[in-house]
Amino acid sequence: MRFKKSLLYVLPCVVVGLSYAANPCRSEEESVAESKTEQTLKVAQVVNPESTAALQLAENKQKLNQPLRVELKATQTVDEAILAMAKAVKLDVEFEGLIGRKTFEEIYSKTLGTDVTLESQSFQDGLNDLSQQLFIHYSNEYQAEFKNMLYEYLAIPTEGGVLIANVGLRIFAPSEMSRKFYDVSFYSVQTDQQSPGAAELIDLLTNQIHVYWRFADRLFEPISGSIVPIEQADNDMDLRRQVSHLQYLPSVNILIITAPRSVHYEVETLFELIREAKREQPAPPIPQPQPTYNAG
Repeated sequence: MRFKKSLLYVLPCVVVGLSYAANPCRSEEESVAESKTEQTLKVAQVVNPESTAALQLAENKQKLNQPLRVELKATQTVDEAILAMAKAVKLDVEFEGLIGRKTFEEIYSKTLGTDVTLESQSFQDGLNDLSQQLFIHYSNEYQAEFKNMLYEYLAIPTEGGVLIANVGLRIFAPSEMSRKFYDVSFYSVQTDQQSPGAAELIDLLTNQIHVYWRFADRLFEPISGSIVPIEQADNDMDLRRQVSHLQYLPSVNILIITAPRSVHYEVETLFELIREAKREQPAPPIPQPQPTYNAG
């Protein structure tokens, strides 16, 4: 997964996007394989509905990580191109953002402008290649930094298929927002800034989303750099009620994020990178007792 530095601000928003179904032609072998998968999922659902969701999510992650090859035409729009990519890996697509908004149409209704053959190691790599093609073709339309945001796409695995998020679209178009709480007892801003994913995480938290740290000895404060702050915590009884349920956590710092699903996915991915780096760090040496000598 590729993360870029960009100064984004997620504004309050409301509704989620539209879902599209991909219906590829299947060979007999593919049909048999999919039938076996469906049977496995049905058995899992009887035993444990949650295991069904986990299996489906794992299967969709695997599809996103497989090599991708697709022929795209110059006359295809961006959303048609992404749907063709999803069809190639047999996944349904959901676009994050409110369909029908002018900004959404501005980003997804543009034509590719030239024929493109995508040959990528993963779905995300394919999106990155598509972004590069759009960046080149529309090089004169926007300033470089703004254009980077408009043509940066993320592929996020879901139980239903894949969620396509546009980094720039999060600024302008409404998306479904959710509030999540993260225990950050494992993370130290002072000591972990050089960890893999840490720089991207700090940029994401300080520049792109509404973030509040809960300190044990004081009220909520926004991290420096985040704007459009939430109302004072004292006036948000729902927030106070939910935070009180997290008092048992070992951390004195609780990370509270209100953002679209794609932001939560990025945060969780970056946190996992940091956790993995910590797991791979060699254990500190055990101090050995120093020998003592009796005088005399």
